[in-house]
Amino acid sequence: MEEIITLSNNRLRLDITNYGGRVMKWLVDGVDIVLGFDTIDEYKSAKEPYHSALIGRYANRIANASYEYHGVVNALNQNHDKHILHGGNTAFHNSRWDIVSKSDNYIELRFVSQDGDQGFPGRLTTTARYELGVDSVRLSMTATATKSTPVSVTHHPYFNLSGLNSSTLDQHLFQINSNHILITDAEGIPSGERMAVGGSGFDFTQWKSLKQGMIESHAQIDQLGGIDHTYINDCQVDDLKLQAEAKAIDSKVHMQVYSNQPGMQFYTANHFDGSDRGKNNRYHLHRGAFCFEPQMWPDSPNQATFPLTILTPNDVFSFSTEYKFPIS
Repeated sequence: MEEIITLSNNRLRLDITNYGGRVMKWLVDGVDIVLGFDTIDEYKSAKEPYHSALIGRYANRIANASYEYHGVVNALNQNHDKHILHGGNTAFHNSRWDIVSKSDNYIELRFVSQDGDQGFPGRLTTTARYELGVDSVRLSMTATATKSTPVSVTHHPYFNLSGLNSSTLDQHLFQINSNHILITDAEGIPSGERMAVGGSGFDFTQWKSLKQGMIESHAQIDQLGGIDHTYINDCQVDDLKLQAEAKAIDSKVHMQVYSNQPGMQFYTANHFDGSDRGKNNRYHLHRGAFCFEPQMWPDSPNQATFPLTILTPNDVFSFSTEYKFPIS
């Protein structure tokens, strides 16, 4: 059965559904900071399928929907032209998760992806736990597999920190603690090379608005219609690292994103075109939201120099992201 569970404390409230593990409402001091819809059925019929959902088995892209492991070519289901994006059409984001336990400040979910799901080998059992702190939301995910299989998970909220009355990011400033991105082709597939962000529209090492970032043309921005790139860290770390921050001048909401993942996708909702109308009758417009998505690197199963993403039956995959909301 699909349900909606509310977590709340003095500053924060999350309405979470076990349909895709989505956050339907995310209030910070009364400001709802995520785009979305009022009902579960609207998420199912929306043009954008990933609103605030848990993403897996493999976040982002695997080129040509295939990879080779130990001499065996594994063919996956194509859902992004000839590639596979975010685990396939029937993946984490549009599956019903089991509610394992819950209270006023946490919920734990579980989903079992069967052997062969979307072409991936092995049965993958994933747990996800949302937990509220005094000024934070922590998402912890673990996964185990019965066969060696690629795993990369993330969370996909479309944030607008100005709240439900805003359809733009004009009041936003961003800071990203990374000096390099992965270069991609026009389909978002990494070439295997890094690019230093310094002096380019990708440089958010100091606080900057999106307009300031993209005021000058850049081939990497132009080919994708905006930013949809992985900002990289040199390695996966055991402790959470501050990867990115954003704040809205009008609402005074300030968000910090900490994670143990080696990359973070910064996406500026380039494909939004007003087709979806969500909460507060707000149309989801071009660049009217942004995503900070901590994750492994895209297409790692096909890139020998990228971090290893194959989960073996003897290992446990661990993902942690914490969203903190300091008072400005």
